[in-house]
Amino acid sequence: MIESRREQAKRLFDRLKSLSEKEIDLKLHLVAAELGIEYEDAFQWVYVTRPVSVSHGGNWPYDEDEDEPVADQDPYDLIPQVSLAEPLELESGTYDLSPEEIESVQSLGRVVRLGRRVVYDSRTDMYIVTLPRRTAPYLVPRKLHEEAQRAYSNADGRPVSASQVARMLGLTPSEFVSYRTAFRWRRDMLPLSAVEMSRLSPQEAAERVLEVKERAVRDLLEDAQQKQDADDAKKWRNFKAAALDYLRESVSDVFRLEPENIRPILTTSRYPTARLIIPLNDWQVGSFASKKSLRLGDDFNADVFREMIKLYQEELIRYVQHLRVDWGAPYVVLLGDLFHGLTGETVHKTQLAHSMREMGKQQLDITLDALRQICDTIVELFGPIHLISLPGNHEGWAAQFLGYVLKERYEHIRGCSFHISDSRTYHTLIDGSYYTFDHGASPESGVRGGKLARGGAKLHDQVKALVMARPDLLAEARRQRGGVYFVMGDQHHTLDESSTGVEIIKLPALPSGDLYADENLWYSRPAQAILYHTPSGLGHMHRIYLDHVFKEDR
Repeated sequence: MIESRREQAKRLFDRLKSLSEKEIDLKLHLVAAELGIEYEDAFQWVYVTRPVSVSHGGNWPYDEDEDEPVADQDPYDLIPQVSLAEPLELESGTYDLSPEEIESVQSLGRVVRLGRRVVYDSRTDMYIVTLPRRTAPYLVPRKLHEEAQRAYSNADGRPVSASQVARMLGLTPSEFVSYRTAFRWRRDMLPLSAVEMSRLSPQEAAERVLEVKERAVRDLLEDAQQKQDADDAKKWRNFKAAALDYLRESVSDVFRLEPENIRPILTTSRYPTARLIIPLNDWQVGSFASKKSLRLGDDFNADVFREMIKLYQEELIRYVQHLRVDWGAPYVVLLGDLFHGLTGETVHKTQLAHSMREMGKQQLDITLDALRQICDTIVELFGPIHLISLPGNHEGWAAQFLGYVLKERYEHIRGCSFHISDSRTYHTLIDGSYYTFDHGASPESGVRGGKLARGGAKLHDQVKALVMARPDLLAEARRQRGGVYFVMGDQHHTLDESSTGVEIIKLPALPSGDLYADENLWYSRPAQAILYHTPSGLGHMHRIYLDHVFKEDR
């Protein structure tokens, strides 16, 4: 028998009788979940329906003759706002695990309640927001919140959809509706948060709004120039026409590895003490740039590349067999730019139109064959793999094709998983540690122009913003005492450094002695990296150097 709303409400209020008003505020979502009641209904009954009934002398839901009152006013509009000048005095503790522990956030600094569902912690510079259906509070860095508010306010004259703002914050569309309601956002609001307003004089606030609009004009001009450059790249259309036929042919040539053909050399454990994360990045296959752009003094050489791949496989096997651990299934991450120039230009706008007609089939053949060899070697060693495929700034949508071909080849092996994305950024938890894999960001990631800085404070701020795009994964990693890692390619430079609790790992590339590296005063030997991961986090980065493949006379 289906339970009526009145019967559900009775059960809810009977359960809440033993709680104080403060406890109801903090535990309502848990009680609703325990009773199998939608949080929105519970919220409406507690803060709107019953108060309206009582104010008119009723006793809903206990009075059987009284219909459920309906209020025209949004329930969140009934919540009084508390001034920033009035800190919320709370006991010591943490707020990492559940909304109840917001009560004990005072130990982390001065805390103010901006509404029933919003708290601001000035020491960590975080908003703490309780959202329906989330069992833990949502933590938002103030700068990310303010960036999203400016985008949603349309103050810069460029409309941003609600779904785009939701992605900026790492929320689902329905969660963003609750988030927007909690902060009382409107399209015509000022692009300044409550915290900003509390810290600025009226004159400073007005100047800040003008700065937002001036910056928007500069960004519009920059975007217009980028669009003009893209419109002039006729080579992209040439390549697309040349490659489509080959893509269809190549798919028909794919054969699957059936489970009965797999006999792993190593035995993977249900409780591994280590696993490998194997990024494959920046091969730049088919770099038909002019000879003067290459330190090695020649155009791309397929024979040299194949020799490098062969050596890489040999060194990978030697590295794995040298270790005596209980292995877990490895992660293979295609991190972009396995091709070179498929967007028709190098990073420094070197035009590649002269080679677009001839590069399609050759590049795909060479790259796909190398990927099959490497992945087959990994499968022969471990059995199942977890494959992540992300595009770079050179090959674009063709990277997805590579991912789908490998999926077709290995999907029938039990235990394999696949994530094939059109985004250059991917967030995931691995054994309790939070990894962000990123080719080098993209405009959609929120990084202006889609380019990460080469180093310094700007890079650290950009990395922090990208990592904070998934606060739920960050909170879970902290709960499990795991590490936080940002793994990137693109810059043809090897680096491992820590910043603000995030370990930044830049991966080496195969053609890392090219003009791009020269102009940035970098010299990283041609290499690929292997990440050795343990349940406690990243153990180390092992580099497989491949430059001794080249002959002295090259």
